[in-house]
Amino acid sequence: MQRARQSVQGLLRVLVLSLCVVAVARHAIGDPAIYEVGSDPALGFNLISWWNFDNSSTPNVDEGVAVWQNAVQTLYDAGFREVSISPVRYFDTTTFSIAQTSGQGPLLTSIDAGVAKAKQLGMRVTINPFVEPSGSSNWRGTYDPTGSAATTFWNDYQNYMVAVAQIAQAHNVDAMTIGTELKAMNDDASNASHWTSVINAVSGAYQGPLGYSANWDDYRNPRLTSAIWQNPKISFIGIDSYFNNLLYDYYKYQNPSLTTTQITTMVNNATNPIQSYPDPAFINLMTAAWNKMLDVDSPTVNSGGHTYFNLDGILPFAASLGKKVQFTEQGYLYYNNSSASPQTTSGSIDTAEQRMAFQGLINALDGRGSTLQAADIWQWYMDGSGGSQWNIDNTPPLDQPNNQALAQMLSSFVGTAVYPLAGDFNRDGVVDMSDYIVWRENVGQHVSAYSGADGDGNGMVDANDYSIWRSHFGGAAAGESLAATVPEPTAFCLLISCVLMLVGRSRGVRSH
Repeated sequence: MQRARQSVQGLLRVLVLSLCVVAVARHAIGDPAIYEVGSDPALGFNLISWWNFDNSSTPNVDEGVAVWQNAVQTLYDAGFREVSISPVRYFDTTTFSIAQTSGQGPLLTSIDAGVAKAKQLGMRVTINPFVEPSGSSNWRGTYDPTGSAATTFWNDYQNYMVAVAQIAQAHNVDAMTIGTELKAMNDDASNASHWTSVINAVSGAYQGPLGYSANWDDYRNPRLTSAIWQNPKISFIGIDSYFNNLLYDYYKYQNPSLTTTQITTMVNNATNPIQSYPDPAFINLMTAAWNKMLDVDSPTVNSGGHTYFNLDGILPFAASLGKKVQFTEQGYLYYNNSSASPQTTSGSIDTAEQRMAFQGLINALDGRGSTLQAADIWQWYMDGSGGSQWNIDNTPPLDQPNNQALAQMLSSFVGTAVYPLAGDFNRDGVVDMSDYIVWRENVGQHVSAYSGADGDGNGMVDANDYSIWRSHFGGAAAGESLAATVPEPTAFCLLISCVLMLVGRSRGVRSH
């Protein structure tokens, strides 16, 4: 009898621990060929247009509304449920005033229509606003106004960001950045107070997750970190991730004794042949290189005139700041050697290499949705972006036919989408009390669709997600009859604890 009581008591202790201990089982990495919604990062595209479609012949009518709604629809029809929408405004390179309207900058009414359409379709939406220099081919990241021009720019910029934030709040978008690739401005310590003012103003208008889109070679800059990343109102690190050090760092990491000349030869041997798709060895190389870039923060090494490991360890860096990551831009052009130099704009066409570079990235992102919330590819074709070599679409008429194979591959991948078991918030295959704990610890938070405890995919952890958990408790498909018998979670834990106490007390009396 005593052994029986001990067995019962031990069983109950295990039950209490399994039901009430605050511990979340992490999702195991699944099949990289399957798009596991909520476990994998959201995968989608940027939409950007350098054109204002307002036609003065029809006053008070914004023709851009239909353009942006159509662009969102075509992306959705291709199977993607993630979109990054980019307003664009232009600044004068002398006075640094930012024009509210121009021939190239889409009206915010167009942006609003695109966002509204995406949310209506149930898509995850990031708003990623741009400013561009007017009448100049120079990159925006080279500009840094001073004196009275700085005052003008930062006043106009804050007003622009707040106007975009109001759209974000009105449609409950999933994420917003406070700008993109303003490298000279975010690396200038004298601008720290301006960034703080912008962040405070934007967070007052939009209560969702805020980030910033940093250039790939600048995201670890200490001045950017102190001015933006360390601000508690910033929740994610956005990276426009065109890393050209990916393979060089990987080869050096694998064999530190290699010289820069030897590594350059190895990179050229791997990337320069016109390849056939798929080449498993090359895909595995890209996968391994991306895993190193994401996971391993190696000490910086200067060797042979080359700097290694100064940009790797993306996720440990973000974790040290308590932030998530989003690849706010990601791209490989369709030229040979693009896997080593993603923005190369000339040379032999090598669409196989382009696809395999993306395949390696997708493999490396598998199961990382809790730390890397989304990857937005640059860019899906829409009116006003015509002629860009980056334009991607999967159905004729094609703006860039060399990108069609990539578009079809990515569309096929998201077409494999598998959604999580309803109520299984910790992705362990069972709907139980540990899932309630995930919900309780995240209620009120904005998250990526279907990640964390977002059971309905609306990007918020709320009371409806609790209802989903409760109705599926125990793994029941519909769960109505089971749900009626499930006590409130706190009461359930208390009930089991009381039974355990009674068993222990009974054992003590009998022994005495």
